[in-house]
Amino acid sequence: MYYSILFDLSLPELTNRPTDPSKPANPKRMTAVDLERYLDIDVAANIARGDERRVARAGFTASGVSGQNRLVERHVTKHGAYWKSYDFKGSSRRAILSQFPLGPVVPGQAFPALAFEHDGGEVVFHLPNGLQGYLLMDGRDNRIDAGPIEVVSDALKTSGTPAIVSGLSCMACHKHGMIEPPDDEIRKFARVFGREREQVQRLYPETAVFQTKVEADRRQFLKSLEDTIGPFLRSGEEAQRPLEEFPEPVSEVARGYILEELDLAAVAAELHEPDVKRLRVKLENDELLKGLGLGVLLRDGGKIKRAFWDGNADGNSVMQLTGSSLDFTTPRYGN
Repeated sequence: MYYSILFDLSLPELTNRPTDPSKPANPKRMTAVDLERYLDIDVAANIARGDERRVARAGFTASGVSGQNRLVERHVTKHGAYWKSYDFKGSSRRAILSQFPLGPVVPGQAFPALAFEHDGGEVVFHLPNGLQGYLLMDGRDNRIDAGPIEVVSDALKTSGTPAIVSGLSCMACHKHGMIEPPDDEIRKFARVFGREREQVQRLYPETAVFQTKVEADRRQFLKSLEDTIGPFLRSGEEAQRPLEEFPEPVSEVARGYILEELDLAAVAAELHEPDVKRLRVKLENDELLKGLGLGVLLRDGGKIKRAFWDGNADGNSVMQLTGSSLDFTTPRYGN
């Protein structure tokens, strides 16, 4: 849904592209290039020219997202910045950035012998309103819904597992905008010479210069965030509270939904049943519902797992079967 709204229904190139039913996760066969064209940037050309005004990189060994080397790259766009990461499984010699700092492998690559080969990546970019959009890709820039755990992982488990899920995990991690990466290790330690060395110097700026760009993008995001939601948060005792101290709402709701078990009150809420006592009476007197495994909710402290409640059986979830049995097929509010 995140991709559909942000890309499939919004990018002109995708809205006019036929849908491929064999690709349910990427029906428009979107790649990162589709987004780059919309943002009016040519990533490959920026890299090939070593255009210091338009591209900057940092490569490092330690990362909170990837267990392997990681390279992050910033391109200037009409709305701010386009950040792209290159992530690796680590099983290939060409994942060693100090030896192969001038990738990725693309047609016409000027330094093919020194090009790294990556296995996936993530994109963070400024939207027209200054907030951020996100995209996950495989090693060929094809859009994917979740990053392979052997390449990247989410320590916060926002999606319920360590898998990084598009939009959701990204919003949780980047709740305050861009995150300052570790210091670059490539500019000083890359094993290259001559023209190759000059290209490395152009692409990988001094750490202080790179951090200035990160901070500027972080400030742009926070200002847009303040303009967007600040007026709704600034009231009463919260009037002077810094925006960064508020919880990030999407991940807070998602983790509660995915990881927390449901008691009788939570089940009633999901069935739009305002009277928990009425639901208890129904459960006490309906053998079918007890047969579904809901009798445990009648115990003190009784709870059920989200996976059980949402899981499908013959095309119907326990939630659907419960709602149908109780004739809770439409929301009921008020009296």
